[in-house]
Amino acid sequence: MAPVEVQLQPTSGPCEAYNPVSCAASTGAYLAYLPVYLGMGGIGGLARWCPLWSRQVDLLLSRHPAEVLGDVSGAANDLRPGADDCDQFTPGDDTGPPFSSPLDHQQLAAVAELNLGNVVAARAIGNADGNGPFSLAYLEQLRENLWRYAGDYGLAAGAAAEWAKLQPSSSQAPVEEGEIAFLRHRYDQAATYFAVAVNRSRYVQGGPTDDQAGALLDQGTALAYAGRRPEALAILATANETAIRAYEADPSDSSGTQLAAYADEEGATMLLDANDPDEAAEDFAVAADSARRAGLGNAQTAAGAGLNLAVLDNNYAIAELAVGDPSAAVTLVQTSIDQDPGDAIFWWTEAQAQQQAGHRVAAIAAYRKALARDPTEFPAANNLGVLLLDRGNVGAAVSALRRSVGAAPDYATGWFNLAVALGRQGPLHVFASEGALARAEELNSSLAKRAPKPYLDNAVYLSHLDLSKPLPPKWTFAGSQSRAPIAAAGLSTILVMTLTLARSLAARAGRGDPKKWLDTFERVERRLDLKVVRGPALAVAATLAFLLWPLHTGTEQVWAFLVPYTVGLAILIAVVFTTRHLVARRTHTHMHEETWLPGVGLGLILTIVGFGWTPLPIIRAGGKAPALHWAAPTALATIALVLLLLAAWLQVPVTRSLGAAALVMAASLLTPVKPLDGATVGDTSAGALPSIAVLGTAILVLIGLL
Repeated sequence: MAPVEVQLQPTSGPCEAYNPVSCAASTGAYLAYLPVYLGMGGIGGLARWCPLWSRQVDLLLSRHPAEVLGDVSGAANDLRPGADDCDQFTPGDDTGPPFSSPLDHQQLAAVAELNLGNVVAARAIGNADGNGPFSLAYLEQLRENLWRYAGDYGLAAGAAAEWAKLQPSSSQAPVEEGEIAFLRHRYDQAATYFAVAVNRSRYVQGGPTDDQAGALLDQGTALAYAGRRPEALAILATANETAIRAYEADPSDSSGTQLAAYADEEGATMLLDANDPDEAAEDFAVAADSARRAGLGNAQTAAGAGLNLAVLDNNYAIAELAVGDPSAAVTLVQTSIDQDPGDAIFWWTEAQAQQQAGHRVAAIAAYRKALARDPTEFPAANNLGVLLLDRGNVGAAVSALRRSVGAAPDYATGWFNLAVALGRQGPLHVFASEGALARAEELNSSLAKRAPKPYLDNAVYLSHLDLSKPLPPKWTFAGSQSRAPIAAAGLSTILVMTLTLARSLAARAGRGDPKKWLDTFERVERRLDLKVVRGPALAVAATLAFLLWPLHTGTEQVWAFLVPYTVGLAILIAVVFTTRHLVARRTHTHMHEETWLPGVGLGLILTIVGFGWTPLPIIRAGGKAPALHWAAPTALATIALVLLLLAAWLQVPVTRSLGAAALVMAASLLTPVKPLDGATVGDTSAGALPSIAVLGTAILVLIGLL
């Protein structure tokens, strides 16, 4: 959904995403009061039946003024059957060219002479109509709007500056300078020009006037686009008050109420974006009332005055959604759709309103209509996918969500929901789901802690697309949005488990309290002589259980994470057995592996309190056999480093989790307490090296470098 603002410029502004209200929306703009150019002197518009006139304008724009002077008679034939020549059409006649009168040709010739540097000749052309020579200030204004029409705002600014020098008391000159600055996205500069215009208007015209209200409206809009919201709201309130007082002074002129409607609408849209929907709804209601008072009660008359009621109703509907009245929102946005059924934004708002009203079938249909009109509305595709997923239509949901991330590859919400949807398609889609989840967490690290449930996009998107102007070339909704990726920190389970490394290595000296109470446990165990659990099976089962326990909170998709993670843990445990047996065979050492019950107890306690420690099977061998005790910790630490480097590169959560698990397993084996490997390794000359390596790797993980 989107509140809409519309400007007359063929360029798109920056877009920001907010999360202030409980409705997804895309705000636009309708800034018809800030035109791209003024159609004066026959400049601008489409003269398709008078190609010679269009050619003359094009020659002037392409810097060939001398050729323009070769034929400015205006006697070119109209191409339509039965028509005489282009001069018979007058401004405002929509059956012919917008401007093509003898005066227009004179003004075009005067601008051509001015561009050639012939100031006297340019001014003299005005004598042809009997009203005396053109003023140089007027010619500069003509030239300024010619360059604005062409989109060359640099040259336009230069002409406007010349005009302002020639007429230093004019209030219109700084208005047009401000409009050019606004079109160049120099909003602070535009606000300054408009402030000057307001001041001059007050000195020249005295009491409240429509010109003052218009300049204040322009200033408030520029401040809003500059991000100076409090100042903008204050200026817009002043614009509204000035417009109303101007209307009260002359009720026969409805311009004041039109300007008041503009000011209320712009302020309301700002309040909506600022997460103040209650006051925004009030201002939208007042704007609608002002439009009716100005005689703009229907779309046609409103459009003639530059006010788009469809945009106003759409934005009003979003405000009603934000305050929790979806029924009112449905009524308002359906009015917008009636006026412009081809607008994708209106259908997006309709979908959200129907969704909040509990009409999910109607919402799905509206989302589909929005996407049919603009396939790049990625939040609409996301919400469509979530609704389809909730209805059990997993295949269609996956298609919609792929469409969402296809339109916006850095859209974290879409990737997360796609991961959930793919996970529900079963184990054959595990790796695709895991890849989607990795991308989501890379873009937004907070998603690592989110339960695997699809969620709707409740952001308000400020598109700044000006619907009063032509759609910019190659404009897409997705392209108008600016989203900065958030550095991923990995799964919360990794951080929980790696925190235990410092705990387990704190007893490196081997003479502290941990050794005393673990030795006590071992003595009790030997007295009980529990031969039934002496084999390694219990240790293996406990290791798997303790490493899988952090996942019971459901922060990962079942198929997408649990299956590959469990398989990976089994492989790591197999590596422990394999390396030990290979080294034992190579060194001709007799050994057997068994469960160490105190380790199981320690692992259980640490896992329950939120840390991790794995009771892998211990080695019973003749003599110290240092090589045998080195084998498993070294292999696990090496694998951990490789996996974590891959995870830092590929950003796949399961790879990172397995790397952390290998790190925890290595740290557990290196605990310097008999009969663990760490006690024997610590007695060798290089005994501290594996512990230091594991500790260093853990630190890199914790600070986010791995």
